[in-house]
Order: sequence, then C-alpha cells, then structure tokens
Amino acid sequence: MVILLIAIVLLASNLLFNKNKDETYVITFNTNGGTKIEDQIILKGNVVTRPTDPIKEGYTFNGWSVDGIDEIVSAGDDIAQYINADTPKSLKIVAQWKPNEYTLTYHCGDGNGTPPAPQPITYNTLFAFAQNTCTKDGYNFAGWGIESEIGH
Repeated sequence: MVILLIAIVLLASNLLFNKNKDETYVITFNTNGGTKIEDQIILKGNVVTRPTDPIKEGYTFNGWSVDGIDEIVSAGDDIAQYINADTPKSLKIVAQWKPNEYTLTYHCGDGNGTPPAPQPITYNTLFAFAQNTCTKDGYNFAGWGIESEIGH
C-alpha cells in the first residue's frame, strides 16, 4: 500500500512539473528590412520579452503586427497580450514602418525673386521639383541643386 501511494505521488509530481515541458513557442520577429532581431523561445505561460525597436533608414518604427491579426501593436505596447492558449507553436511578429516625411526648402542662392514655397516630401517616394521662380541677370536657370553640392 505504501509503495502504491509513493508511486502515485511520483507520477502526479512528474505530470505536474513536466506539464509545460513540450509547450514551447517560437516567436519570430520579421523586421521587414530593419535591423535583425533574434527569435525567442518561450515556455507556455511565460511572456515574450519585448525587443529593442528595430531601425530602418528613412523610416520610423510604427509597432508590430502579429501574423494573422490585423491590429498593430503600437511601439511601446506589450506583445505578450497576443500569446495565449490558442497561439500556434510558431508565431511571426512583423515590424510596421512609417516612411519619414521631410520638408524641401528652396532658395534663390545669389539670384533674385521669391523662391517656391517649401514642399513636403516622403522618403523613398517620387516627387517633382517646384517650377523655378528665381532669376539672375545674365544667367539661365540650370536646375535645383543641393546646397552642399553647389558650394553654399
């Protein structure tokens, strides 16, 4: 009887303490062109460690989307809320980016006139330069240049 009781206790302990042994999740971070982030392997019931936000030239990190869920987890929010009993053993979390916006400012240099109004431009998006409104006696307008390239 004592041996049977010990065997039951050992079996129950084994089941209780090894319950989560095979319940691991692989969390993959797809940075979508940003700096690499290593995958995380976590046990069921544990939380995902929020990685450092990735960096991508010309873009601002806008948060993560969890594969299969349309909602974006904003930068700074907790990813762990999406890990639960229904989560598949592998989960892909994808970085979302917003292209940076800049203001293009025109100057007439050493010419005369009023330069065109500042123009908003978005990183990696085609745009057209404003039409010239500047003049300089004895010169024909050749085009717009970047200040550092024309010596100003």
